Amino acid sequence: MPIAAVLFDFDGTLVDTRTASWPLFAETSRAFDLGIETREQFFALFEHNIYESLARHCGDAGRAQAAAQHFLDLVRDHYAPPFIDGIDAVLDTLARERTLAILSSNHSGTVRRLLEGGGVAAHFTHVYGGDMQPSKAAAIADFLAGGWDGAGARRYDTDEVVLVSDTSGDVAEARAAGIRALGVAWGMHDAARLEAAGAAHVAREPSEILRWIAAA
Repeated sequence: MPIAAVLFDFDGTLVDTRTASWPLFAETSRAFDLGIETREQFFALFEHNIYESLARHCGDAGRAQAAAQHFLDLVRDHYAPPFIDGIDAVLDTLARERTLAILSSNHSGTVRRLLEGGGVAAHFTHVYGGDMQPSKAAAIADFLAGGWDGAGARRYDTDEVVLVSDTSGDVAEARAAGIRALGVAWGMHDAARLEAAGAAHVAREPSEILRWIAAA
């Protein structure tokens, strides 16, 4: 069955988060004495759901929640990553024939601000932010069931939907929700890690997303 809907992670997939997010999280780490001192340690949190990883690292749900909110507040006020070169053309093409949505651990308001600034907000039917649903597997289930657009919205079979992401944690959540995941090699995790998590394919450049989806 052809792919009818494409769910995109945001940070690291549509925008270059490698240089933009770590300095902000470093402030959070210092403020909460998290002991996360390198960008690599920060990226490792995304091997699983970021909120769950942070809770395990802190060992205290309240402290983890406060640290996550501190980071999201910094992102809201100071985060301005550039879009990945060529991703706008990919979105333009996909939006002509398929439903597009965002699944992000970031705050939905921040994601919408950046989508609007990038001139691509109109391509997306819905934004699932971490403030709305921290679990991407749960957000995928909601999308499949049509909950994203209220009563009467179209429901999707699992083989009609794919998640595009740069992290192994997202790939694992997509697989847990029963859909395929397409990895991208320009974000937080490399191709080997994405493939080990179960990615059906890893795109090395944005145009490869189009080729894979057309052939899937």
